[in-house]
Amino acid sequence: MCPTRLARLRVPGQADITSDSVRSAGSIESIELNRPRPATAEEERIKALEREVRTLRKANEILRLASAFFAQAERDRRFKP
Repeated sequence: MCPTRLARLRVPGQADITSDSVRSAGSIESIELNRPRPATAEEERIKALEREVRTLRKANEILRLASAFFAQAERDRRFKP
């Protein structure tokens, strides 16, 4: 008898749960383990897009800080005689 089946027989008695609960939990686990993974080309595309997003966010942060810096400098310059 396979270990999984033995566990399904032992656990319900030890944990005060029904064997149906154990059976459904086992089937959910097998479904999650067997879900299809993205294809390799798709994984590479996702990684490239994530890399691009990181780069764009860094660039936006730099531009936002530069804009704030120059706006402050312009404000200070206007009030000096």
